[in-house]
This record gives sequence, C-alpha cells and structure tokens, in this order.
Amino acid sequence: MKFGPFSSEIVIACCVYENEMKTKSPMSYSELVEELQGVMSKSTITKGLSILNSWGILRVEFGKNTKGRVGRLYSVSNGEGNFVVETYNKFWDQISFELKK
Repeated sequence: MKFGPFSSEIVIACCVYENEMKTKSPMSYSELVEELQGVMSKSTITKGLSILNSWGILRVEFGKNTKGRVGRLYSVSNGEGNFVVETYNKFWDQISFELKK
C-alpha cells in the first residue's frame, strides 16, 4: 500500500508517536500491529521498527505491555526523533486519511 510520499517507516514512527501522545506510554509491537492491521504486513512493521531503532529514531525498552506480558516497547527518541514530531504535526491528517482509504 502506498502512503502518498511517505515511507512505511514514517507511518510507523508517526503511529508510535500518536500512541505516545494519547496514552503517555510506549507502544508494544502487538498494539502497533493491531493499529496498522490491513494497512501493512507484520514483516513490514518488523523491518520498519528495526530500521527506525538502528537510526536512533525510535527508542526500545523492555517492559509490560497492555496484556501484562514482558516485551519490547517503542517510543520516539528525544533527539533524533524530532523530525517525527514535526512530520506528525504537519502531515498526520493527510497520512491517516490515506490509511483509512
């Protein structure tokens, strides 16, 4: 699926940031898969998370997810993740519109 001019990694990062804004907590892999279900495959999400983590855009920590299991939790990094915040603020309405099509 195409997201306009945005890569799947940007969509993943913005989705993590939106969750962080709403819940004030990091997002688990299962929550991200559920949020993007039907939009991108699990393998695309896994690859995107790996890329975003290696670039330092997403921070990964271990902790309890919403189901009480221990796993990886993702949040936007303070320094390198600033462009995610800017992208979200400028373009998320457009991206989320594309996701709903």
